[in-house]
Amino acid sequence: MHEDYVEADNARAAAKIAETDQRVAERLARSGPVLGRARSGDGAVRVTVAPGGEIQEVLIDQRALQLGSAQLAAEVLKQAQRATRDAAGRLHRTLHGVLDARASAGLTALGMAPQPVTDDDDEDGGSFLRRAR
Repeated sequence: MHEDYVEADNARAAAKIAETDQRVAERLARSGPVLGRARSGDGAVRVTVAPGGEIQEVLIDQRALQLGSAQLAAEVLKQAQRATRDAAGRLHRTLHGVLDARASAGLTALGMAPQPVTDDDDEDGGSFLRRAR
């Protein structure tokens, strides 16, 4: 008897997972790929990432090549971190209404918090590319 309840609970859980999976797939098919983007203040360094931070593209303008290697690397890393936050925010907005609160909390626990990158996200006063040398 107890096994029947366990099997029924497992079946309900599997059905809910399958339904959510289908809804997520449909939403992503309509929205296209979820990507985060960030750029330095002057646009000389641009980074695109997937949710979770997998880098998809790094574009470096000729102006950025005037920096030393350490500064350029730091700028790329900074923009990748901003793009990662942007991707997380976009993922949450894209899946809003599809995922329940527990699933959204799970994304946050994985480091994908629901926060968009804003223009004033530059907490240290700007890009290396805009600083006097």
